Amino acid sequence: MDLEKKAYLKKAGGKFKKIRISKKLKHVDLANICNFDQQKMYHIEVGRNNLNLTSVRKIAEPLMWKSIKLLIFEFNSTVN
Repeated sequence: MDLEKKAYLKKAGGKFKKIRISKKLKHVDLANICNFDQQKMYHIEVGRNNLNLTSVRKIAEPLMWKSIKLLIFEFNSTVN
């Protein structure tokens, strides 16, 4: 995986985590709701898992966010 992609996944995962925390959910609780194991949820939040759209939807619904809103954030690549 190239550096730009890793940086993007880390930024996206960080956004998911920030929203989860704002909803007062533990990552294990969100993992259970999404039918993910705890390790997968952790890997998503730290940017080690490249999500498909179905997984984004599974995360968005319990957080009460539209899937597209989870994917929109500022990302400036510094990789040349």
